[in-house]
Amino acid sequence: QPDRVVVLLLEADAQTTVVAESVGPGWQSLLAMQFADPCMEHPEFDRHQPIQVTAKADLQGRETQDNEAESCYSQLLNQFQVQANLVVPIFYEDQRWGLLIAHHCQAPRQWQALEIELLQQLAAQVSIAIRQAELYQQAQRELAERNQAEAELRISEERLQLSLEGSGNGIWNWTIATGEMYFSPAWLEM
Repeated sequence: QPDRVVVLLLEADAQTTVVAESVGPGWQSLLAMQFADPCMEHPEFDRHQPIQVTAKADLQGRETQDNEAESCYSQLLNQFQVQANLVVPIFYEDQRWGLLIAHHCQAPRQWQALEIELLQQLAAQVSIAIRQAELYQQAQRELAERNQAEAELRISEERLQLSLEGSGNGIWNWTIATGEMYFSPAWLEM
């Protein structure tokens, strides 16, 4: 029963965008919020190191104040009323795409192993959904390109037919490999 669950898209240059959210009543919505992550500038933060599953039970407590980067995240999340959070990376084609994050805003919270496992399974499902969405968009683009090419071909065929009729010429085609022959009506008349 977290107070907020978000899907955070990690973009280039430390930019992040909340692309999906479920938020309980009384808590600030972060949906479509876009911001630069100031904490990535700390020397302790290695942007090339893979993000691991992290469960912070008390973001205002001593565990987050041990280094500058942790303290920065604690301050950042404090703006959004977050007392505890659970962060699971979302991977797409072996690269980090984003994060699935559960926020507990009412008070600190000890995350249970079952909750962590559930969020990891949800992140895997989100990864699959992202792949399916990309494949669907790719299929839509290819279908649009094919429809455009077919429309252009029909127009070209209509122009050729009008030219042949207007000039009184005929055409024939013989495909040697298959033995197929085509004769235009004007060629047959000639």
